[in-house]
Amino acid sequence: MSSLLRGDRANSYLLVYPSFGRARRQAGRFEARYENVREVVTSGWSVPNATWWDQVVLPRALSAQKVDVVFNPFWSAPLFGDYRKVTTMHDVTAALLANTPAQAFDLKRRLQQGLRNHLLLGAIDRVISISHTMTADLMRYMRMPEDRIRTVWHGVSERFRPVESVDVLARVREHYRLPERFVLFVGHIYPQKNFGNLVRAFARIAADLDQHLVVAGRQRWNSEGEHALVEELGLSDRVHFLSYVEHKDLPALYSLASCFAFPSFYEGFGLVLLEAMACGCPTVASCGGAVPEVAADAALLSDPHSVEEMTDCLVRMLTDADLRAAHVHRGRARAAQFTWDRCAEATLDVLAETVRAPILSAGLATSRA
Repeated sequence: MSSLLRGDRANSYLLVYPSFGRARRQAGRFEARYENVREVVTSGWSVPNATWWDQVVLPRALSAQKVDVVFNPFWSAPLFGDYRKVTTMHDVTAALLANTPAQAFDLKRRLQQGLRNHLLLGAIDRVISISHTMTADLMRYMRMPEDRIRTVWHGVSERFRPVESVDVLARVREHYRLPERFVLFVGHIYPQKNFGNLVRAFARIAADLDQHLVVAGRQRWNSEGEHALVEELGLSDRVHFLSYVEHKDLPALYSLASCFAFPSFYEGFGLVLLEAMACGCPTVASCGGAVPEVAADAALLSDPHSVEEMTDCLVRMLTDADLRAAHVHRGRARAAQFTWDRCAEATLDVLAETVRAPILSAGLATSRA
């Protein structure tokens, strides 16, 4: 949102926030900085429920406003309203991985998601997809019309860069009690993330390489077995679960790691992959979903179902100094191609196209900014 507002002074923006949740805490950040921005926190009918807010509270708040288009950067939009609607789709896992070992949703949740998707598709003018891979999957698995999808890559924040300060690195190492050498996994643990196969691959190298596995992320659902696998394989003293890591410490964590592991069965984009590469952390990843599209030749890729391939990639990256150096260079160069300014420019193009004008007239609205 910051890049969109910074780069567009021609249009007026109304930022609408719920009275609950993390989004509420952002209110007031932009209005003081940009003359073309007004911010509103809803009240009255607000209850801590996203669907109620999207479909009842937000339309009520917009009824007195003259807006051309409502943009929600999350997969939602009011089903009714006299304005154009644009939203961003971040994940198609529920449809793509149904009835597979990576399925993270039970039947009830899939049915609810299917109904939600059906209703939204009937109301939305444009859908922003975060990768070409996901665009193809939206058309194939969700029967989304091609002429209503626009692909816009995410960007990686400029704060993700190699940390060279010895003091900062020492502070982060001490704070999280990090081992001297470690493979890093960043993300919550649930079936799609394929943490179990990463543990199995790590178990194969643990006896020969002086490395640990550090996990920055919490367990979510259906992950009890994968977590228990660490103890079953005798790795309790080599696998470290950090749970929550402060965002300001992530660049140092990437900079300290021997390599970054990203074994997902499917990713619609894979932002943490870019974060690691931008920080100069050599990367071993899967070929699931959009990962090859985002990583290009800047990561070693393996079949997420093959523990053998994953093991081989880890061994090569951890033992071949020339290979590591090449991937550090490629990774930083690749990550530099993904910026939030480019994302904002492409998003504004989608909004302009949606209202059928080369330049939007005053009255853009973004919800839950």
